[in-house]
Amino acid sequence: MQKTVNQVKRLEAAFWTARQCADYLGCSTGAIWLWKRSGKLPFYSQGRVVRFKREDVDRLMSSSEKNA
Repeated sequence: MQKTVNQVKRLEAAFWTARQCADYLGCSTGAIWLWKRSGKLPFYSQGRVVRFKREDVDRLMSSSEKNA
């Protein structure tokens, strides 16, 4: 089954790179990788490609605001 261009674009928008997450949050990519390694930020990988979902990034931030 071949994917349409719109399906591919939606899929790409659903998964972010560490740089996109860092830009969104206004932090460093190092912080993103630290949260990934500590298990605070879920990630999805295929081979060496690692991506993050915006919903997971938002959930991490809302939980950290409640704990602050």
